[in-house]
Amino acid sequence: MRLDPAAVRFVMQRTGRFAPLREGLGDRLVTFDGRWGAVWRHMVRTHGLREAWRRRLAPPAPAFVAQARGNVARKVRRLPELARVPGFVAAYARRKAKHAEFLTDMLERLMADLPEPVAVVYNGSYVPDATLAAVAGAGRRVFIENGYFRGTIQADALGINDDNSLPRDPAFYLGYQPDDRPLDMVLDTRDPKHRVEPPVGLPEGYVFVPFQVDSDSQITLHSPWVGSMAAFHALVVEMAEALPDRVFVIKEHPYSRRTLAGRVAPHPRVIFQNGRNTQELIDGAGGVLTINSTVGVEALARGKPVAMVGRACYRIEGLVRAAEDRAALRAALADLPDWRPDERLRRHFLHFLYYRFLLRGEGLPDDRDAGEVLLEVLARA
Repeated sequence: MRLDPAAVRFVMQRTGRFAPLREGLGDRLVTFDGRWGAVWRHMVRTHGLREAWRRRLAPPAPAFVAQARGNVARKVRRLPELARVPGFVAAYARRKAKHAEFLTDMLERLMADLPEPVAVVYNGSYVPDATLAAVAGAGRRVFIENGYFRGTIQADALGINDDNSLPRDPAFYLGYQPDDRPLDMVLDTRDPKHRVEPPVGLPEGYVFVPFQVDSDSQITLHSPWVGSMAAFHALVVEMAEALPDRVFVIKEHPYSRRTLAGRVAPHPRVIFQNGRNTQELIDGAGGVLTINSTVGVEALARGKPVAMVGRACYRIEGLVRAAEDRAALRAALADLPDWRPDERLRRHFLHFLYYRFLLRGEGLPDDRDAGEVLLEVLARA
Protein backbone atom coordinates (compact mmCIF):
# COMPACT_ATOMS: atom_id res chain seq x y z
CA MET A 1 0.00 0.00 0.00
CA ARG A 2 1.48 3.31 -1.08
CA LEU A 3 0.89 6.31 1.14
CA ASP A 4 1.25 10.00 0.37
CA PRO A 5 3.72 11.10 3.09
CA ALA A 6 2.51 14.69 2.97
CA ALA A 7 -1.06 13.61 3.70
CA VAL A 8 -0.32 11.08 6.46
CA ARG A 9 -1.79 11.74 9.89
CA PHE A 10 -0.68 9.56 12.77
CA VAL A 11 -3.43 8.40 15.14
CA MET A 12 -2.48 7.55 18.71
CA GLN A 13 -4.22 7.10 22.03
CA ARG A 14 -3.63 10.06 24.32
CA THR A 15 -0.71 9.20 26.59
CA GLY A 16 2.18 10.69 28.51
CA ARG A 17 4.58 8.10 27.08
CA PHE A 18 7.00 8.64 24.19
CA ALA A 19 7.03 12.43 24.55
CA PRO A 20 9.94 13.11 22.12
CA LEU A 21 8.27 11.00 19.43
CA ARG A 22 4.91 12.69 19.94
CA GLU A 23 6.47 16.14 19.90
CA GLY A 24 8.41 15.24 16.76
CA LEU A 25 5.18 14.39 14.95
CA GLY A 26 3.74 17.79 15.83
CA ASP A 27 0.48 18.65 14.07
CA ARG A 28 0.65 15.40 12.09
CA LEU A 29 -0.37 13.58 15.28
CA VAL A 30 -4.07 13.10 16.04
CA THR A 31 -4.78 11.80 19.53
CA PHE A 32 -7.95 10.38 21.03
CA ASP A 33 -9.19 9.56 24.52
CA GLY A 34 -9.78 5.81 24.49
CA ARG A 35 -11.05 5.48 28.04
CA TRP A 36 -14.50 4.03 28.67
CA GLY A 37 -16.08 7.31 29.76
CA ALA A 38 -14.99 9.16 26.62
CA VAL A 39 -16.08 6.31 24.38
CA TRP A 40 -19.50 6.09 26.04
CA ARG A 41 -20.02 9.84 25.66
CA HIS A 42 -19.20 9.47 21.96
CA MET A 43 -21.89 6.80 21.60
CA VAL A 44 -24.51 8.95 23.31
CA ARG A 45 -23.63 12.04 21.25
CA THR A 46 -23.51 10.14 17.98
CA HIS A 47 -26.41 7.71 18.32
CA GLY A 48 -28.58 9.13 21.08
CA LEU A 49 -29.03 7.82 24.59
CA ARG A 50 -31.68 5.24 23.75
CA GLU A 51 -29.72 3.67 20.87
CA ALA A 52 -26.49 3.76 22.87
CA TRP A 53 -28.15 1.80 25.67
CA ARG A 54 -29.72 -0.64 23.22
CA ARG A 55 -26.27 -1.41 21.84
CA ARG A 56 -24.76 -1.57 25.31
CA LEU A 57 -27.24 -4.25 26.37
CA ALA A 58 -26.78 -6.33 23.21
CA PRO A 59 -24.25 -9.21 23.31
CA PRO A 60 -20.79 -8.23 22.01
CA ALA A 61 -19.59 -9.72 18.74
CA PRO A 62 -16.82 -12.37 18.92
CA ALA A 63 -14.28 -10.02 17.31
CA PHE A 64 -14.61 -7.58 20.20
CA VAL A 65 -14.44 -10.37 22.77
CA ALA A 66 -11.15 -11.41 21.17
CA GLN A 67 -9.77 -7.86 21.35
CA ALA A 68 -10.46 -7.80 25.10
CA ARG A 69 -8.78 -11.11 25.95
CA GLY A 70 -5.51 -9.44 26.91
CA ASN A 71 -7.33 -7.11 29.32
CA VAL A 72 -9.13 -10.05 30.92
CA ALA A 73 -5.93 -12.07 31.34
CA ARG A 74 -4.18 -9.07 32.88
CA LYS A 75 -7.06 -8.39 35.30
CA VAL A 76 -7.12 -12.01 36.47
CA ARG A 77 -3.37 -11.88 37.15
CA ARG A 78 -3.55 -8.54 38.95
CA LEU A 79 -6.61 -9.30 41.08
CA PRO A 80 -6.68 -13.06 41.65
CA GLU A 81 -8.92 -12.83 44.72
CA LEU A 82 -11.51 -10.73 42.89
CA ALA A 83 -11.26 -12.98 39.85
CA ARG A 84 -12.50 -15.86 42.01
CA VAL A 85 -15.76 -14.02 42.77
CA PRO A 86 -18.53 -15.76 40.78
CA GLY A 87 -19.45 -13.79 37.66
CA PHE A 88 -16.68 -11.19 37.95
CA VAL A 89 -14.54 -12.38 35.04
CA ALA A 90 -17.55 -12.79 32.74
CA ALA A 91 -18.85 -9.32 33.62
CA TYR A 92 -15.46 -7.71 33.14
CA ALA A 93 -14.92 -9.51 29.82
CA ARG A 94 -18.29 -8.29 28.56
CA ARG A 95 -17.58 -4.72 29.64
CA LYS A 96 -14.20 -4.64 27.88
CA ALA A 97 -15.70 -6.20 24.75
CA LYS A 98 -18.35 -3.45 24.64
CA HIS A 99 -15.54 -0.94 25.21
CA ALA A 100 -13.82 -2.33 22.10
CA GLU A 101 -17.07 -2.27 20.12
CA PHE A 102 -17.89 1.35 20.93
CA LEU A 103 -14.30 2.46 20.45
CA THR A 104 -14.40 0.87 17.01
CA ASP A 105 -17.37 3.09 16.15
CA MET A 106 -15.46 6.16 17.34
CA LEU A 107 -12.18 5.33 15.60
CA GLU A 108 -13.79 4.40 12.30
CA ARG A 109 -15.41 7.83 12.19
CA LEU A 110 -12.22 9.58 13.26
CA MET A 111 -10.02 7.84 10.72
CA ALA A 112 -12.54 8.22 7.89
CA ASP A 113 -12.07 11.98 8.18
CA LEU A 114 -8.27 11.74 7.74
CA PRO A 115 -6.72 11.56 4.25
CA GLU A 116 -4.00 9.01 5.08
CA PRO A 117 -4.41 7.68 8.64
CA VAL A 118 -1.63 5.58 10.18
CA ALA A 119 -2.15 4.18 13.67
CA VAL A 120 0.64 4.32 16.25
CA VAL A 121 -0.24 1.40 18.54
CA TYR A 122 1.27 1.08 22.01
CA ASN A 123 1.88 -2.66 22.58
CA GLY A 124 -1.41 -3.70 20.98
CA SER A 125 -2.30 -6.46 23.44
CA TYR A 126 -5.00 -4.54 25.30
CA VAL A 127 -8.05 -2.41 24.58
CA PRO A 128 -7.91 0.50 23.63
CA ASP A 129 -4.76 -0.11 21.56
CA ALA A 130 -5.85 -3.58 20.42
CA THR A 131 -8.92 -1.90 18.94
CA LEU A 132 -6.86 0.83 17.30
CA ALA A 133 -4.74 -1.87 15.64
CA ALA A 134 -7.83 -3.73 14.43
CA VAL A 135 -9.48 -0.63 12.98
CA ALA A 136 -6.31 0.51 11.20
CA GLY A 137 -5.53 -2.90 9.74
CA ALA A 138 -2.29 -4.20 8.25
CA GLY A 139 -0.34 -1.65 6.26
CA ARG A 140 -1.63 1.29 8.27
CA ARG A 141 -0.30 0.64 11.76
CA VAL A 142 3.02 0.76 13.58
CA PHE A 143 3.35 -0.97 16.95
CA ILE A 144 5.61 0.68 19.52
CA GLU A 145 6.91 -0.36 22.93
CA ASN A 146 9.82 0.44 25.22
CA GLY A 147 13.11 -0.68 23.69
CA TYR A 148 15.74 -3.04 25.02
CA PHE A 149 18.20 -0.30 25.96
CA ARG A 150 17.98 3.16 27.46
CA GLY A 151 16.63 5.76 25.04
CA THR A 152 15.31 3.21 22.53
CA ILE A 153 11.84 2.30 21.26
CA GLN A 154 10.66 -0.88 19.59
CA ALA A 155 8.76 0.01 16.42
CA ASP A 156 7.46 -2.57 13.98
CA ALA A 157 4.60 -3.03 11.54
CA LEU A 158 3.87 -6.60 12.67
CA GLY A 159 3.98 -6.30 16.46
CA ILE A 160 6.27 -6.04 19.45
CA ASN A 161 8.41 -8.54 21.36
CA ASP A 162 7.93 -12.05 19.94
CA ASP A 163 5.44 -10.78 17.35
CA ASN A 164 7.92 -8.45 15.67
CA SER A 165 9.52 -8.91 12.24
CA LEU A 166 13.10 -9.52 13.38
CA PRO A 167 14.46 -12.58 11.53
CA ARG A 168 14.88 -15.71 13.67
CA ASP A 169 17.25 -17.42 11.24
CA PRO A 170 20.87 -17.18 12.43
CA ALA A 171 22.02 -17.21 8.79
CA PHE A 172 20.46 -13.78 8.31
CA TYR A 173 22.66 -12.21 10.98
CA LEU A 174 25.77 -14.14 9.98
CA GLY A 175 25.33 -12.71 6.48
CA TYR A 176 24.65 -9.19 7.74
CA GLN A 177 27.58 -6.79 7.45
CA PRO A 178 27.68 -4.36 10.40
CA ASP A 179 29.49 -1.07 10.09
CA ASP A 180 32.11 0.09 12.58
CA ARG A 181 29.75 1.86 14.97
CA PRO A 182 30.39 0.58 18.51
CA LEU A 183 28.01 -1.55 20.54
CA ASP A 184 27.82 0.97 23.38
CA MET A 185 24.24 0.28 24.47
CA VAL A 186 23.29 1.53 27.92
CA LEU A 187 21.12 -0.75 30.04
CA ASP A 188 17.90 0.67 31.44
CA THR A 189 17.27 0.87 35.18
CA ARG A 190 14.11 1.24 37.27
CA ASP A 191 13.61 1.97 40.93
CA PRO A 192 11.93 -0.89 42.83
CA LYS A 193 8.43 -0.41 44.23
CA HIS A 194 8.68 -3.14 46.84
CA ARG A 195 10.84 -4.38 49.69
CA VAL A 196 14.57 -4.47 49.02
CA GLU A 197 16.68 -7.34 50.36
CA PRO A 198 20.03 -6.38 51.91
CA PRO A 199 22.91 -7.22 49.57
CA VAL A 200 24.79 -10.39 50.40
CA GLY A 201 28.02 -11.85 49.11
CA LEU A 202 27.32 -14.00 46.06
CA PRO A 203 29.33 -17.01 44.92
CA GLU A 204 31.22 -17.03 41.66
CA GLY A 205 29.33 -18.43 38.67
CA TYR A 206 25.78 -17.99 39.99
CA VAL A 207 22.85 -17.98 37.56
CA PHE A 208 21.00 -14.66 37.55
CA VAL A 209 17.20 -15.00 37.22
CA PRO A 210 15.37 -11.73 36.45
CA PHE A 211 11.68 -12.06 37.24
CA GLN A 212 8.96 -10.36 35.21
CA VAL A 213 5.45 -9.01 35.83
CA ASP A 214 2.79 -11.74 35.95
CA SER A 215 0.20 -9.63 34.14
CA ASP A 216 2.51 -8.47 31.35
CA SER A 217 1.78 -9.69 27.83
CA GLN A 218 5.26 -11.26 27.74
CA ILE A 219 3.93 -13.78 30.27
CA THR A 220 0.25 -14.03 29.34
CA LEU A 221 0.94 -14.41 25.60
CA HIS A 222 4.52 -15.59 25.09
CA SER A 223 5.32 -17.96 27.96
CA PRO A 224 3.71 -21.28 27.02
CA TRP A 225 4.83 -23.44 29.93
CA VAL A 226 5.72 -21.09 32.80
CA GLY A 227 2.63 -19.06 33.57
CA SER A 228 3.59 -16.98 36.60
CA MET A 229 6.49 -15.92 38.76
CA ALA A 230 5.33 -18.33 41.46
CA ALA A 231 5.60 -21.14 38.91
CA PHE A 232 8.96 -19.80 37.75
CA HIS A 233 10.25 -19.74 41.33
CA ALA A 234 9.11 -23.33 41.84
CA LEU A 235 10.91 -24.28 38.63
CA VAL A 236 14.11 -22.56 39.80
CA VAL A 237 13.95 -24.43 43.13
CA GLU A 238 13.44 -27.67 41.21
CA MET A 239 16.53 -26.90 39.10
CA ALA A 240 18.54 -26.08 42.23
CA GLU A 241 17.61 -29.46 43.68
CA ALA A 242 18.54 -31.22 40.44
CA LEU A 243 21.83 -29.31 40.05
CA PRO A 244 23.55 -29.08 43.46
CA ASP A 245 26.47 -27.07 42.01
CA ARG A 246 24.20 -24.25 40.83
CA VAL A 247 23.27 -21.15 42.82
CA PHE A 248 20.40 -19.01 41.53
CA VAL A 249 20.03 -15.30 42.30
CA ILE A 250 16.54 -13.87 41.74
CA LYS A 251 15.67 -10.22 41.28
CA GLU A 252 11.95 -9.52 41.15
CA HIS A 253 10.71 -6.98 38.65
CA PRO A 254 10.68 -3.45 40.11
CA TYR A 255 7.01 -3.05 39.13
CA SER A 256 5.78 -6.36 40.55
CA ARG A 257 2.65 -5.87 42.65
CA ARG A 258 2.98 -9.18 44.49
CA THR A 259 6.50 -10.05 45.52
CA LEU A 260 7.55 -13.56 46.48
CA ALA A 261 10.57 -12.67 48.61
CA GLY A 262 9.72 -13.45 52.22
CA ARG A 263 6.55 -15.34 51.23
CA VAL A 264 8.08 -18.52 49.83
CA ALA A 265 10.06 -21.19 51.63
CA PRO A 266 13.75 -20.26 51.65
CA HIS A 267 16.27 -22.37 49.78
CA PRO A 268 20.01 -22.10 50.50
CA ARG A 269 20.89 -21.85 46.80
CA VAL A 270 17.97 -19.70 45.62
CA ILE A 271 18.70 -16.16 46.79
CA PHE A 272 16.51 -13.07 46.40
CA GLN A 273 18.37 -9.82 45.74
CA ASN A 274 15.64 -7.27 45.03
CA GLY A 275 17.01 -3.77 44.75
CA ARG A 276 20.47 -4.79 43.55
CA ASN A 277 21.61 -3.14 40.34
CA THR A 278 20.65 -5.33 37.37
CA GLN A 279 23.85 -4.67 35.45
CA GLU A 280 25.87 -5.58 38.53
CA LEU A 281 23.98 -8.86 38.83
CA ILE A 282 24.46 -9.61 35.13
CA ASP A 283 28.18 -8.85 35.27
CA GLY A 284 28.74 -11.06 38.30
CA ALA A 285 26.78 -14.01 36.91
CA GLY A 286 28.03 -17.09 35.15
CA GLY A 287 24.86 -17.01 33.07
CA VAL A 288 21.29 -15.72 32.96
CA LEU A 289 18.03 -17.68 33.07
CA THR A 290 14.94 -15.83 31.89
CA ILE A 291 11.46 -16.45 30.58
CA ASN A 292 11.71 -13.80 27.85
CA SER A 293 12.78 -10.63 29.65
CA THR A 294 14.60 -7.76 27.96
CA VAL A 295 17.31 -8.57 30.50
CA GLY A 296 18.13 -11.50 28.23
CA VAL A 297 19.18 -9.05 25.51
CA GLU A 298 21.06 -6.96 28.05
CA ALA A 299 22.92 -10.09 29.16
CA LEU A 300 23.88 -10.85 25.56
CA ALA A 301 25.19 -7.30 25.28
CA ARG A 302 27.36 -7.98 28.34
CA GLY A 303 28.66 -11.21 26.81
CA LYS A 304 26.82 -13.60 29.14
CA PRO A 305 25.29 -16.96 28.16
CA VAL A 306 21.49 -16.94 28.30
CA ALA A 307 18.99 -19.76 28.84
CA MET A 308 15.29 -19.06 28.26
CA VAL A 309 11.97 -20.86 28.60
CA GLY A 310 9.63 -18.45 26.78
CA ARG A 311 9.31 -16.99 23.30
CA ALA A 312 11.11 -13.82 22.23
CA CYS A 313 12.69 -12.22 19.19
CA TYR A 314 16.16 -13.16 20.45
CA ARG A 315 15.34 -16.86 20.75
CA ILE A 316 17.72 -17.78 17.94
CA GLU A 317 19.67 -21.01 17.62
CA GLY A 318 23.28 -20.44 18.56
CA LEU A 319 22.49 -17.18 20.35
CA VAL A 320 20.68 -18.55 23.43
CA ARG A 321 19.88 -21.91 25.01
CA ALA A 322 16.13 -22.38 24.61
CA ALA A 323 14.26 -24.96 26.71
CA GLU A 324 10.83 -26.36 25.87
CA ASP A 325 10.52 -28.47 29.01
CA ARG A 326 12.16 -29.30 32.34
CA ALA A 327 14.55 -31.88 30.94
CA ALA A 328 15.86 -29.46 28.31
CA LEU A 329 16.21 -26.72 30.92
CA ARG A 330 18.14 -28.99 33.27
CA ALA A 331 20.54 -29.84 30.43
CA ALA A 332 20.95 -26.17 29.48
CA LEU A 333 21.67 -25.08 33.05
CA ALA A 334 24.09 -27.92 33.73
CA ASP A 335 26.75 -26.34 31.53
CA LEU A 336 25.44 -22.79 31.09
CA PRO A 337 28.46 -20.99 32.62
CA ASP A 338 30.75 -22.87 30.20
CA TRP A 339 28.55 -22.38 27.12
CA ARG A 340 29.00 -19.38 24.84
CA PRO A 341 26.88 -18.08 21.98
CA ASP A 342 28.43 -17.86 18.53
CA GLU A 343 30.42 -14.63 18.94
CA ARG A 344 29.92 -13.45 15.36
CA LEU A 345 26.20 -14.14 15.60
CA ARG A 346 26.00 -12.29 18.91
CA ARG A 347 27.78 -9.18 17.62
CA HIS A 348 25.87 -9.07 14.35
CA PHE A 349 22.50 -9.60 16.05
CA LEU A 350 23.13 -6.84 18.57
CA HIS A 351 24.34 -4.43 15.88
CA PHE A 352 21.29 -5.09 13.70
CA LEU A 353 18.97 -4.81 16.69
CA TYR A 354 20.44 -1.53 17.91
CA TYR A 355 21.21 0.29 14.67
CA ARG A 356 18.69 -1.16 12.21
CA PHE A 357 15.64 -2.19 14.25
CA LEU A 358 15.30 -0.14 17.42
CA LEU A 359 14.57 3.58 17.22
CA ARG A 360 17.36 5.26 19.11
CA GLY A 361 17.19 8.79 20.49
CA GLU A 362 13.77 8.22 22.13
CA GLY A 363 12.31 7.48 18.68
CA LEU A 364 14.23 10.17 16.80
CA PRO A 365 17.45 8.43 15.69
CA ASP A 366 20.12 10.83 14.46
CA ASP A 367 17.63 13.69 14.94
CA ARG A 368 15.61 12.56 11.93
CA ASP A 369 12.00 13.50 11.23
CA ALA A 370 9.66 11.37 13.36
CA GLY A 371 7.06 10.89 10.63
CA GLU A 372 9.67 9.81 8.11
CA VAL A 373 11.07 7.28 10.58
CA LEU A 374 7.65 5.73 11.29
CA LEU A 375 6.83 5.46 7.58
CA GLU A 376 10.14 3.68 7.03
CA VAL A 377 9.17 1.21 9.76
CA LEU A 378 5.83 0.68 8.01
CA ALA A 379 7.51 0.13 4.65
CA ARG A 380 9.90 -2.57 5.87
CA ALA A 381 7.10 -5.02 6.73
